[in-house]
Amino acid sequence: MARALIPEGGFVSVTEQDGAPAYSVSPRARILANLTGASEPWHERVWDARVEVHGPIAMVWAPYDFRRGEEFSHCGVDGFTLVRTPDGWRIAWAVYTVEREGCSP
Repeated sequence: MARALIPEGGFVSVTEQDGAPAYSVSPRARILANLTGASEPWHERVWDARVEVHGPIAMVWAPYDFRRGEEFSHCGVDGFTLVRTPDGWRIAWAVYTVEREGCSP
């Protein structure tokens, strides 16, 4: 993940709380700390990804589900903004929903 995400990048997760959207921003350092501190394997499955490219930028939109170890955690939709760098495509920012039901590939 350290190579995939530009240094200034991050993730935004969006959930629903009390019927209203709520979001949390995770800068790159927090994302990497969470990944290295995980006590069990994480598995994110993505399907039906749509990709749009225009020169040095791209957008990816895809439904996903996420498991910690063998246990279902949540699902939703991932949206990635990518930039082409001298080292190849990198994630600038990702935004994703966190949902507990309605998940299917």
